[in-house]
Amino acid sequence: MVPDATQALELIRIVREDSGLPKHVRRKAAKLTHLATSKPDLALERLDELHKDLAPHLPLDAPTIDYARCISIEAFWQFNLEPAIRELFTSPADYQRAIEADPNPEDRLTRELGPGMIAPATHSWLIPVQRIIDLTGSQTRALLNSNQQPPYVVMVFSTTKMASVDLKVRKPRGIDAIPKRHTQWHPGNVPDERIDCDIPLLALERIEWKP
Repeated sequence: MVPDATQALELIRIVREDSGLPKHVRRKAAKLTHLATSKPDLALERLDELHKDLAPHLPLDAPTIDYARCISIEAFWQFNLEPAIRELFTSPADYQRAIEADPNPEDRLTRELGPGMIAPATHSWLIPVQRIIDLTGSQTRALLNSNQQPPYVVMVFSTTKMASVDLKVRKPRGIDAIPKRHTQWHPGNVPDERIDCDIPLLALERIEWKP
């Protein structure tokens, strides 16, 4: 069995065992089991289609507390840094050294944030700010069960800012593990974690630096 087959089977299991998903979705995933062993690439494509069809229809709620998105400096460099600033540095590590040497890293990260969307829906995993406010970078990584190493760029979204752009949230479901091939996910993997639609720049309250 090739690695892609293992990956497909794990994602099928996650969806099939998530009792929070509609039964017909869990059945559709289960029916892909044989395909996962014979044609894993096709099984992954079918899983992607399942996510695409279902995710937009899962119920969303208005957030009642502030949330945060914690990402590594590498992720910030790749997806959120102003392109003109990125060109001044040779690598994410080079940029990280500049941030660490800056007396006001939060101000600098905010100034150098690029235009456009903060994160698309499939990368919009959020955690209540109060859960991480007193944690170190290493403690935050353990809580989030993250593969990304600290230090973290913490993007904070207040209830006021989120309401201003009508941003809503929901509990992650097994179907949300599919786009990122997050085979270690399980319900309650990160306490009180939420996922939402695309996060616009206007939802951002502030940026914090967590070494």
